[in-house]
Amino acid sequence: MNESLNVGETSSAPRKRRGKYCAAFDCNNSAYDVNGTHTSYHFFEFPKDAQRRNRWCSLIKRRHGQDNFVVSTATVLFHENFQAEDISKKLSGCWNLKTGAEPCLFCWTKQANQRKAPRKRKIDESTVGVAASALLMECETESPQTEPDVVFQLQRKIESLETQLADCQEKLSEAEKENAVLLERKFPIDKIKDDNAAVLFYTGFPSYEALISFYRYIEPKLSKMQYWKGENLVKESQPYQLDDNKGKPGPSRKLTFLDEFLLVLMRLKAGLFVQDLADRFGISTSLVSRICITWINLLYHELKDLFPFPTQELVCKNMLKEFAQYATTRIILDCTEIFIQRPSAMLAQSETWSDYKQHNTWKLLVRVTPNGQVTFLSDLWGGHVIMSWLIADLTFLQLYLLALQ
Repeated sequence: MNESLNVGETSSAPRKRRGKYCAAFDCNNSAYDVNGTHTSYHFFEFPKDAQRRNRWCSLIKRRHGQDNFVVSTATVLFHENFQAEDISKKLSGCWNLKTGAEPCLFCWTKQANQRKAPRKRKIDESTVGVAASALLMECETESPQTEPDVVFQLQRKIESLETQLADCQEKLSEAEKENAVLLERKFPIDKIKDDNAAVLFYTGFPSYEALISFYRYIEPKLSKMQYWKGENLVKESQPYQLDDNKGKPGPSRKLTFLDEFLLVLMRLKAGLFVQDLADRFGISTSLVSRICITWINLLYHELKDLFPFPTQELVCKNMLKEFAQYATTRIILDCTEIFIQRPSAMLAQSETWSDYKQHNTWKLLVRVTPNGQVTFLSDLWGGHVIMSWLIADLTFLQLYLLALQ
């Protein structure tokens, strides 16, 4: 957060803010309220183009580089500073600005509705005298309020409160229906746990029990898991990972660990698109990508020892009948290709194009035992590489170790 922003000019005792807060003049809206509770506000970053950035600064009555105000990636504006038609709301809950949108709604642009001055009327003195006399007579003849009148007023008040209660109950019912619709739009594990065919289709596990058993195996590692934030921001270890008494800081996760695991399996097994997963689980596409990268790295490190390469005795013991005449066979080397989206860069397109598949692919070398167990995967290569090049890249010693491991 840009600590140099001077947005508390109207406050005599500025307080330390938490999270994002609006950089507009005389605007105190922030991501957290005074009690530290996270608000539902949305904020938008300044454009990177210098001309549009200066235009925005002029609209919010500030100047970039002057009066201790510097626009950075943390400088944001409150969503109510923009017109509603300039904001695009996605199914995942993310709000984005449309192209060319500018802030235009501020406290100084809102004009208060002023009442028109009343017309001057001529006052008839004789009429005023008659009215005053009538009011005096009415006050003299008025009797004090009786008990039935008090009861009648209380009954009317009760009826009014009952009407208000009915309105509140109706609004609550509508809110519960909307909440139910949002929950149905999500894709929790409870939707498929009773259908083994659906579990197999989306996750690759034969049953819900097998899925949960595997999840229990990796669950102890999840509380200290460091989520991917970019190659330059991820560290080898964080303080909370080294100290058992420290918990992971930051806001709570949008999804449970089990839902995140399900999301990753659906991405790997069913090949669902990132946008589709974001809509199913009610999160942003960037969060889907971070979850997938984090979990795939975790599974890569945790599952190495779960499937060790079998010894030569085990390979011979489980040798298939089809390999009876090749009793000394230890491994089978072959290549496989994975379809990818067409890269935007021309060089990357040519390096990943596969004449065999007629598609952009990644190619890798696979080592399999005679009974079908995958025991080695090489680094990824572009689809234009042929198998002989992959094998030639491995030294004789590496091939020897592949065969004898």
